[in-house]
Amino acid sequence: MQKALRIIEILFGVLVGLPVFVMTVYNLYRQEVNPAAPPLINILPNWHWAIWLSILLFICVAMLILEHFRRNAEGSSVKSHADSRGQSLAAGRDMNINAPVLADHSITLTSMIKEDRTSIANIFVMSHSSSDGGRKDSEQLDLNVMRAPTNIFGFTDDNNIRKEIRALALLVTSQERRKIVELKAKLNFRHTYHEPGFTVFSHDYDLNSFLFWDDEKSYKKEIALRPGVQKILVLCEFHKYKTSNGEEVSMAIMASDPYPESIDFSKESIFQVRIVFQGKLEGEYEYRTLHYEDSFYTKPEDQRILFLDKAEKLYSDIPQELLQNGKK
Repeated sequence: MQKALRIIEILFGVLVGLPVFVMTVYNLYRQEVNPAAPPLINILPNWHWAIWLSILLFICVAMLILEHFRRNAEGSSVKSHADSRGQSLAAGRDMNINAPVLADHSITLTSMIKEDRTSIANIFVMSHSSSDGGRKDSEQLDLNVMRAPTNIFGFTDDNNIRKEIRALALLVTSQERRKIVELKAKLNFRHTYHEPGFTVFSHDYDLNSFLFWDDEKSYKKEIALRPGVQKILVLCEFHKYKTSNGEEVSMAIMASDPYPESIDFSKESIFQVRIVFQGKLEGEYEYRTLHYEDSFYTKPEDQRILFLDKAEKLYSDIPQELLQNGKK
């Protein structure tokens, strides 16, 4: 999309803007300086130079509008992708992992693409209660949600090369007595980021998108969960992108469908996530839900991705203005 707009912009400038500019300058010279000069092109109307100047200004405005749309398409877009979401984790990104590890604990993921085995290594897992504070009534799903403050996703790519990326995930265990079917995790979130030299900005993303579960051989947006079984729900991962000037940047991208994509996600940020778990007990027709809220901190350029309370203890250089606004 960006390339197409750029090509249209260049062609419009060369084929339309440049000739009109030449006609404007020549008619200004012919009508104000040398009236004896012949017309530049006989088939064109003998308009006053001010008319040609107006057309030139209109073309400049049109080119500015095209440039605006091109930059918007480049900087921020919302994409929808199919259940092959695991491909994003095995897209061949080779990152330098510098963020510290809090504990030595491993969780193994199943294959993300084809038969490639993927794992989360060196993480500390802690229990985190939902925002509802436990089961209240028969209409609420009985799920135990756990979180990992530091996740390292390791995988083997198509060239059999071992690679690692930083990501964030939740561990969800069913405490129901019956199997949960059609289980989904709907995501909305608030993004607060720090703009160095300026201030802190916040944006709400109410997309009602669905997060991806690691389910046996693939990633799925809807799964069945048996009593006592634990599944991994991916929240956020780092992706590498190239800007219009060829600069490579790392961005924190939600593992959902659809997912928002913005250059703002490359900045030091706090994400406040609101997740609604939705599913039915086997044999029932009514859906049950569980609401879960949490916050995490990212700084992609330094490969930082941690839940907020852990990040505050570990990183003393987080801007206070970001913390204050990210907790509102």
